[in-house]
Amino acid sequence: MVLRQGILISLVVALLPASDALADVGPPIDVAPMVSDSRNQVWAAAAWSAQAQCWLVAWREGYLNEPSCDIYCARVAADGTALDPKGICLSTPKSARNNRPRVACDGRDFLVVWEQYRLASDKTPETGDWDVVAKRVSADGIADKDTLIIAQGKHNQCRPDVTFARGYYLITWMGYEGSLYGVQAIRYLPNGKAVDKTPLILARHDPKGTNKSEPLVNALLPVLAADQQGHVLAAFYQSPLNVREHPGYFRHLAFRSVDVSAGKAIGDPPPPRPTTKLVPGTGGYPYEELAPALALGKSGALLVCRADSRRMTNKDRHKVLSLCRLSKSGEVISMDAFGSSLILSDSFYPLQMRPCVAFDGQTYLVVSDVLSSTKVERKHETAWERYVRILGWKVEEDGKLQTEDGFVVAGT
Repeated sequence: MVLRQGILISLVVALLPASDALADVGPPIDVAPMVSDSRNQVWAAAAWSAQAQCWLVAWREGYLNEPSCDIYCARVAADGTALDPKGICLSTPKSARNNRPRVACDGRDFLVVWEQYRLASDKTPETGDWDVVAKRVSADGIADKDTLIIAQGKHNQCRPDVTFARGYYLITWMGYEGSLYGVQAIRYLPNGKAVDKTPLILARHDPKGTNKSEPLVNALLPVLAADQQGHVLAAFYQSPLNVREHPGYFRHLAFRSVDVSAGKAIGDPPPPRPTTKLVPGTGGYPYEELAPALALGKSGALLVCRADSRRMTNKDRHKVLSLCRLSKSGEVISMDAFGSSLILSDSFYPLQMRPCVAFDGQTYLVVSDVLSSTKVERKHETAWERYVRILGWKVEEDGKLQTEDGFVVAGT
């Protein structure tokens, strides 16, 4: 995501100017303070409109274990003014569970995509499936009445992401087919019309397992990034089944470029087994803790994911994130773990980290929620309280951190 005015971070947002001031974080801004019967607001995502000079922030309202949860959005002006204090509800009351919104902008208007839980014909929640849906939102804050059905089928189509390049929205997701998940994508025009009759296949391995020399491999959790020249790069996890029977295969991140104008993936699909020693995303964490973040810069790309800090020495256990510098076609140039002394060095403590990364035309900004702790003096003992806060790091195009410890975006 390339932004002109600054970088927007979270639902209760902080504005960070695109400058060298590492700790110049503005006060928090309540994106939608007047949402009716507001519930827990999570999974925030944002995109910038250069023509309208505002962001659109989307989020999930409520939790998945509630009878229903919705997707909301609201605009925020460049100066931090909340333009839609009551929020804009994108999901319909009948759609029940909605999750993980992602946002892109065509230069003026926006497209919000998310996953929606659809009940099976017998209306039993346990037998339903996830679909990928979307809705257009104008720069004036007006949402389309109709919801676009991006991907649906007999099984799950979920975990979408979206970007805009060369006049097209590109939407990707992980879809279940046969016995495995693969990564697919489709192009949409800004007017909401689908361009491709069938999805583009970014990663799909042998679902029947006819090649017995290789394990069955899932492709999971895709993310997209684009630059102003229209280059598009996709990143996703490849996770083999029956690893013990196939030494040398393990869960890792893979990459593939997309020619959006032609509607084609570039080159061959990534092999199920890594071909280089620099392989990001190999941590042994649950999938929900592994979501990567990706941005394209002038000369390459930067990927951020959770590091496998279990393999590090005690003095480096606070380095919970991995910083990977890539070429624009996805070749890994360098990979380093990083963190902060402000991070609790207990890598086994459960925390679903959600890193984000953006490029302002000169440097990258990386932010993530992290686990911290503080000493508390009690009546008969000294205790350590754990809590979550958001830290930020500025990264040069060559992958060098401007400061090792970063700075606090939210939290004390």
